[in-house]
Amino acid sequence: MALRGLRLGLAVLAVAGLGAAPPAADYWPGQAIVRVQDGTSPEAVVQVAQAVQGRVGQQIAPDTYLITFDESVPMGDALARLAQHPAVQYAEPNYRVQAF
Repeated sequence: MALRGLRLGLAVLAVAGLGAAPPAADYWPGQAIVRVQDGTSPEAVVQVAQAVQGRVGQQIAPDTYLITFDESVPMGDALARLAQHPAVQYAEPNYRVQAF
């Protein structure tokens, strides 16, 4: 009976995600979401991406872009370089989203 209770307890922990290994990162390496100032030209958005030797992946919302860059660049460094550009309102990692 005690063994059955232990198995049930372990099953509940596994389902709840307790004791499971955390994901390696909660964002996609080499990808940042960047919001630029209203009215920023497409050429200026390309210059923003060049701050991390990257490229504009796609526009995901008005004045908001996916910027891709080499995955070996540390995310903190990339975000700092992007945020220094005068056209950038904010830059953040492209966070992974999971449905439960």
